[in-house]
Amino acid sequence: VTGAGGPAGTSAVHQLLDRGMRVIATDITPLAFPAEDFLLGPRADSPSYIPFLEETITRLGVDLLVPTVQEELPTLAAAAPILDCRVAIAAPGPVLLCHDKLLTMRFLAGCGIPVPSTATVRPSGVSPQRVRERPFVVKPRVSRGSRGVVVVDSPAQVPARDDTYIAQELAPGEEFCPQVHRSAVDGAATVVVLRKPGPGHGRIGPREGVERLD
Repeated sequence: VTGAGGPAGTSAVHQLLDRGMRVIATDITPLAFPAEDFLLGPRADSPSYIPFLEETITRLGVDLLVPTVQEELPTLAAAAPILDCRVAIAAPGPVLLCHDKLLTMRFLAGCGIPVPSTATVRPSGVSPQRVRERPFVVKPRVSRGSRGVVVVDSPAQVPARDDTYIAQELAPGEEFCPQVHRSAVDGAATVVVLRKPGPGHGRIGPREGVERLD
């Protein structure tokens, strides 16, 4: 399990241990974990990241790699065929579409799925038209959960951002997070729906209380 110290990694580690499996954990910072089953690894954007995984998989006989760090997903999706184990990840194309939130919105809209109006932020900042369409959301195109998300309700709150961000119409109401898991063995799909309880414009984040509905 990569990113074992993060919210998703910690959850994955506990769920696998509860099922009686041996878990090899890795992170960029030391963790309170049995020494023989923890490895201090490089950052996901390091050139040594994939070689580190290759060596670890071979040396320890890993049969399933569970990535939990968003930054590693595009590289790992491309490298999965050369790793000597199964990797719990989608194909490179879908991973890249989901990694860039602007591409995600464009793809969903092209499939006829209603999405909030979305625009890139100009290099000079948020467009005047978008400022008039309050409230709206400014967030990184390549985001990690709710980190970096700003809800703008007044001109005084408009943040200075560049074209690595998108400005998006705020969708009011409760926030749901549907997740589709497809078995690599038989192709069966399982849908898990999460909801963040409570009113307001809150966003689902990795450390916030999230309720599973099914």
